[in-house]
Amino acid sequence: MERVYGQIAESSTVNEAIYEYFRYIAEKDRRKFVTKFRKQPHDENQVMHTFRELILGAYLASSSLKIEYDRKIDGKTPDWVILNDQSSPGGIVELVNFHADQGTEKDVERQLKDPEPEFTIQLPSGPIPVAFSFKKLDNLRLYQRIKEKSDKYEHLAKKDDIPYVVAVFGDIKAGVQAEDIRQCLFEDYGGGLFRECPTLSGVLFFKESAGKYVFEFTRNPDGVNDIEIPCGVF
Repeated sequence: MERVYGQIAESSTVNEAIYEYFRYIAEKDRRKFVTKFRKQPHDENQVMHTFRELILGAYLASSSLKIEYDRKIDGKTPDWVILNDQSSPGGIVELVNFHADQGTEKDVERQLKDPEPEFTIQLPSGPIPVAFSFKKLDNLRLYQRIKEKSDKYEHLAKKDDIPYVVAVFGDIKAGVQAEDIRQCLFEDYGGGLFRECPTLSGVLFFKESAGKYVFEFTRNPDGVNDIEIPCGVF
């Protein structure tokens, strides 16, 4: 689309991608993102978190869901609100960016100091070595991050019977896979997070793969408020 907002992000690669995803969302939401990006310091983690909020919204919109960014509900502003036919809240989606632990991040940074181009892949956030070693995923940390987000809107989901979804972006350095999410939701720590958190309607996991984003939605069979979000590649 036309670059009507000029340079939004410091990285030209991210800037091009922002305009690509802007095609899917409403003009008022584009303006919110432009303001948010420009207010942020040029800190990679924070900018990329906002960028992934945009990717998430663009995917939801591409799945024929009517959405709104940062809509205030009872004094809270979830990342995305799914609207029903009356343009009232019909679902809430909050994003968790799941990063590698500090030790793994430092290992990757050491390998990035002098990367050989033929052994790296290029992501919007920069080059990543193809063959760096991941530590074993910390399932407890993943469980806790999702639960923190689940608890954040538990009261609202109960009070207004609004389906609530936590979206999880699996950073490539963290090594999280869809099977790790399913284990966390159905098996870990006494029967899984879904059993512990019935107001959590589902989890939408997505990760980057070969320049695309793969989305997988897992519905909570014990959830009190039901919702379906399509799986797909975007």
